[in-house]
Amino acid sequence: NVWYLHFLRKYITFDYTNNMYISPRELNIVTLSQKEKKKSKFIIRCYLRSSDKDLKDKSTLLNAFYPRDMDDNKFSSSIVSSVSIGNKTDYYLDEFKARIPLDLNDQHHLFFLIEDVSQQEESKKDKEQQPFKYFAYKPLFEQGKIIGNKEYTLPIYKYDSTTGYMTSTDKKIDSLGSEKQSSFKINIDIHSSIFSRNETLFEVLDKVCSGNTNVIDEKLLDLIQKVSEVEL
Repeated sequence: NVWYLHFLRKYITFDYTNNMYISPRELNIVTLSQKEKKKSKFIIRCYLRSSDKDLKDKSTLLNAFYPRDMDDNKFSSSIVSSVSIGNKTDYYLDEFKARIPLDLNDQHHLFFLIEDVSQQEESKKDKEQQPFKYFAYKPLFEQGKIIGNKEYTLPIYKYDSTTGYMTSTDKKIDSLGSEKQSSFKINIDIHSSIFSRNETLFEVLDKVCSGNTNVIDEKLLDLIQKVSEVEL
């Protein structure tokens, strides 16, 4: 296909990269009392899952996270944040680097397990006292394309073994009434030469990859000329 080869030569860079950077920012648990917040030590454990079918199914966890140790060349299925201690709102300065799956679909998502590690110590002394545990998630593929680079505010849910939590109506938002809800802010920065964040370019590439180049009209080609290199 001469047109396809011309398109690749003119518009596509062959410097391969397909990573994302995930930065936890703020954690605000509204259901905890001031006393509980002062005692709490929250960590964020981040996973990249290929399905939301069963939280206990380890086959859904992808070995996507780059090691923090430069001498380590093994990817891991999870990565843990620093500990935030005794704040009304917990702030984090971590950054996680992960590979983006090449077969990305609407089931792939980041899963954040939010745990109070101080309560784990207390629960050993008092078996009736259970550690505070919550979760949040963010799909990577929405409305037919990869998500954008920006800060996201995610609702926080009470942790349980809810199957299919992305579409389930049984999951419980952690909240005080309907107006005051717990939230988790994250920043996502995607660097990919595989997935385009520009809607026009994504549409063209989708047609090219499906062999449907006959429906690429002049309007699409004109819009392609205006796509900046940053969006490729």
